[in-house]
Amino acid sequence: MAPALGVFTDVLMIFLVLSTWPTPAFFQIQGDPEVEGAYPSLNVTFNSRTMNLSWDCPENMTEARCLLRHEETGKIIMKVSRMGCSCTFTSMTLHAGATLEVQVTAHQRHLRETLVYANTGVEGTAARNFSCFIYDADFLNCTWARGPVAPVDTQYFLFLQDSRSQGKRETECPGYLKEAGTNLGCHLHGLSRWPFYTYFLVNGSSRHMHIQFFDAILSTKEIERFSPPANTSVHCNESHCLIQWLQPKTQQRLSYLDFQYQLDIQKENMEPGSWNPLVEVSGASENKYNFPSLQPRVRHWVRVRAADARVLGWSPWSQPVHFGNGCIAFRGPTPGVGSCQQHLADPGPPHSGCPSSDPASCLYTSGKQQQGMAQVLVYLVHACGRQMKLLAPAFSFLVMHT
Repeated sequence: MAPALGVFTDVLMIFLVLSTWPTPAFFQIQGDPEVEGAYPSLNVTFNSRTMNLSWDCPENMTEARCLLRHEETGKIIMKVSRMGCSCTFTSMTLHAGATLEVQVTAHQRHLRETLVYANTGVEGTAARNFSCFIYDADFLNCTWARGPVAPVDTQYFLFLQDSRSQGKRETECPGYLKEAGTNLGCHLHGLSRWPFYTYFLVNGSSRHMHIQFFDAILSTKEIERFSPPANTSVHCNESHCLIQWLQPKTQQRLSYLDFQYQLDIQKENMEPGSWNPLVEVSGASENKYNFPSLQPRVRHWVRVRAADARVLGWSPWSQPVHFGNGCIAFRGPTPGVGSCQQHLADPGPPHSGCPSSDPASCLYTSGKQQQGMAQVLVYLVHACGRQMKLLAPAFSFLVMHT
């Protein structure tokens, strides 16, 4: 079982010095000496779980304000109403420490009291290289590394907390990823209940020294890795091929305008260095793209990937979908109508290999090689379900294989 989560649970008082667990400590810096005899301490306290700073209200207080000095956010100043003796700051990371101050005016005198919030423990023992990512919309993986001076027996524990709610509910990682017995990762599923911003805390314990904690606030949107778009399909007519797909399922509800797509459309058996550039498609296209492709068409494949339009962290590619035909029919120097799906060298009965995207007709070719080209007799056939019916002998074509 993990140790008590001191950074979440206890309201830490002035002069608190921890003897066992590496809980942050506060140290008081008194205000103006000339008024200390007239007025007792304000008894300033700070609850790191709720980010609430409070103090004892002196009589006839006319003005009060709170200050927080933070390494990342700088100085934050909050004015307090005359009747209030507390203030609540927006959630922020505290592993680098912070300085909090209360300034009060009462009986026309100014009172000031300061608390220094310190991450107790030995420097270099906190978890390092902390990172998380969401995948398949509902799964979270987090990993971290052992602190460079952390003892061999150091054990780490991860807690998650809603950074914006007043209740600040917390959850310990249900499934640790271990390396040589040490927790160095976490796998969690069921993310639908977690908010846009989540607070992550990694604390630790050791029999030999106090271990510092590490914390972070991450946006679930920024750490999500989209799955590839699903159900990619291609439907062709005489001039275009319509490519369609479904947007990925995501942890946060997104509209189609939040997505950006890339399409990779290539001919089969392309020469090295002759690949087509990627096609950029915005979510406003409603998950479709018209690819100009005049009949007869050569064999192509397409794959799709997705990203949040504001983050552009690309998903893996979808599985390639193949479309088009394997040979092109010509009538002299001008392309003729129709195409066939397979290369056939020997005469035979009409085949059933017409692509389902173009079921109206296909050309069946047979013949023999003559001067590098095939002089063939072409039969026009009609596709009726899976049955192919020979209609009539047509005319001669030259077939160039691609």
